[in-house]
Amino acid sequence: MHPGVRSASLGKDFWEKVMKQLRIAVTLLAGLTLSLTVYAQDYSVIPFPTLGGTQTRAFAINEGGQVTGTSNLSTSSHAFLWSRTAGIQDLEPTGSFGQGFALNAGGQVVGEALLCACQPVGFLWSPATGMEKLAFPTQPSRIAFGINAYSEVVGSYSDGSQKGFFWTRGQGMRDLGDLGCVGCLPNGINDRHQIIGSIQQSDGTTHAFIWTRAGGIKDLGTLGGPNSDARAINSKGQVVGMSDVAGGVQHAYLWTRTRGMQDLGTLPGESYSYAAAIDEAGRVVGSSWHPGRNNGRPFSWTQAGGMVELGPFTQHHISSADGVNMAGQIILSAYIGSGYTSYLMTPIMHTTLTSSLNPSASGQPVNFTVNVGSAVHAPPPDGEMVKLMNGASVLGTAPLHAGSATFTLTLKVTRTLRAVYDGDSNYAPSKSVSLIQVVD
Repeated sequence: MHPGVRSASLGKDFWEKVMKQLRIAVTLLAGLTLSLTVYAQDYSVIPFPTLGGTQTRAFAINEGGQVTGTSNLSTSSHAFLWSRTAGIQDLEPTGSFGQGFALNAGGQVVGEALLCACQPVGFLWSPATGMEKLAFPTQPSRIAFGINAYSEVVGSYSDGSQKGFFWTRGQGMRDLGDLGCVGCLPNGINDRHQIIGSIQQSDGTTHAFIWTRAGGIKDLGTLGGPNSDARAINSKGQVVGMSDVAGGVQHAYLWTRTRGMQDLGTLPGESYSYAAAIDEAGRVVGSSWHPGRNNGRPFSWTQAGGMVELGPFTQHHISSADGVNMAGQIILSAYIGSGYTSYLMTPIMHTTLTSSLNPSASGQPVNFTVNVGSAVHAPPPDGEMVKLMNGASVLGTAPLHAGSATFTLTLKVTRTLRAVYDGDSNYAPSKSVSLIQVVD
């Protein structure tokens, strides 16, 4: 989630200052497909489609490659769900405003929506049941920020002051303070029922926290300055966000129970950074910037490799990385005039075909091996189908195991063969170059 989503929860306009520093007054050519100067052979970068307007802002991506956020129409903006195979879906076609902030592996989306001529309310959208409001009987819930695999939802509401809530299907909505997390304003929840966010201190500052009903509140502290906030958590309980440092700037951090809060630093030449998302392997993405310039630079961070810039996107003013999954897909965003436009960065799967014996004798068995994988961070396909083709004819199909499949053919004449990977929700289809199997 982007740090500007809920700036009201932090003291001294903490996140508003971040947003002001990140905004970039540039114009992108409409409909332009981006290309990478460094990783052109390894990644595709495409803009998300819109619901009919000019901009789509993505906030979160799940392991299946589904994405949620907000997209504008001619006169309003709606929450959406997108995937490579299904395209973009309007989650609230009768509403006038909405944003999807998080989704789980089942494609359930939470966020906020204006569904009537009243105040925005938090919502839960499910593929089977559609959209439902999440609200207290007497107070509307403003925003739903997080959801886990058990459909447990966290967010914030207002009754004159901002408070956190926890919602389940069986027990409905409860104030987090009543459950023991007093003053907690949550941003996310993982499948271990750990809730993270920010909690106000007695001196007016805010600190990142992690909370469970069994373990209570744990203050994650800061990097030496007064404020910190937790933005995302994975199933291992690793937390990322942003914190003031002693020098007066803010840095991205990674918190673990064993190592505490680790300063992730900045990209060379920058002085600020924030972490927006983390995957299950501990890969962190976010943005690094300098207030003297009007654009940020998206980064990826790993414990082994440290912080590296994504791109660079010198022509297209991509300023932040806002979401990541284990397939290596990353949500990128650029600020254009009045709002953000988002893009999806996806590792390209390369398909190769090799022969165990070429040329071969007529009637001699030959093994053909297909390999599907990426040169960059991405797991190889497993269990997905690949085809061995001779022109338009399918000679055989087989499942990939860790990116590989083997076919055994007995050919009597020379054939021109090609392997075809069908793709999935994360990766587009790909095919190998032609292989001429010579038969003597």
